[in-house]
Amino acid sequence: WDILGEGEVKSLAQLSTDHWNQHKRPLRVAIDEAGWRFHNLSDAQVAAIRQKVPEANPIEKAILWRVLKLMRMNIQPIFIFDGPSRPWKRGDVAGRIDWKKIDSLRKMLNHLKISHHRAPAEAEAECARLSELGIVDAVWTDDGDAFMFGAKVLIK
Repeated sequence: WDILGEGEVKSLAQLSTDHWNQHKRPLRVAIDEAGWRFHNLSDAQVAAIRQKVPEANPIEKAILWRVLKLMRMNIQPIFIFDGPSRPWKRGDVAGRIDWKKIDSLRKMLNHLKISHHRAPAEAEAECARLSELGIVDAVWTDDGDAFMFGAKVLIK
């Protein structure tokens, strides 16, 4: 894509440090929550863990560790959840959302006082919109559509 150019690759720590030095505030990152959940444990792995420890929340625990690492790097995460008006793909609503599973993650984010909200439709589009409006400085998603929606800085 000639429009995007070659881009620049930086470590997350360097991006955060450069941002702080330039703007004197934390780097604000909109996170496509579904990507973080998807690149985590499978339902089968969670079930196996819960057979041994029924009260375990291994996905939330893994996300908690990632969030704490971001906070140590002076990064302010803002989680965006997919919304109810997601487009249809192959005759079905794209990836059904289990709101009960997401509720425990939302509670954890509330306890940590981390901003989050549900997008009107696709989370990556909402993340990009927040970037375009200057509310966040970067978007964390695996979906390259974020550039099409207006994201300027993409974290993968």
